[in-house]
Amino acid sequence: MIAIIRAWTYKFQEIIQALKDIEYDGTFSTGNFSKPGRLCARKSREYLRFILEEVYGRGKRTENLLVLEKKIIWNITIITVIVAIIFSIYIYSSMQKNAVKRYENQIITNAEVSGKNIDHYIKQYD
Repeated sequence: MIAIIRAWTYKFQEIIQALKDIEYDGTFSTGNFSKPGRLCARKSREYLRFILEEVYGRGKRTENLLVLEKKIIWNITIITVIVAIIFSIYIYSSMQKNAVKRYENQIITNAEVSGKNIDHYIKQYD
């Protein structure tokens, strides 16, 4: 379950306290619609960490936030690496198949040219 709260409508400390009181242990999400986005996101995260420390006590929820951030980054990294490996294998196998076909075509072309050259030289001396 995800808790979605509008910042301009509610006070975060009261909401987070209510979530703690009902023993909510789900995901808490915020959305920033201001510019610059990164600065606003960073300030919101700092503010939420402060509120979480006030409600839950020092360090408990902020450690969970950091662990979650690291897990998300790790998952994105792993997915990116897996996709890159699969794509590389596909490209390699495709190139290998094409190389064999090109080699076969080149051999056939060379054999045809050699046969025509031999026929040409034989006709010259007949």
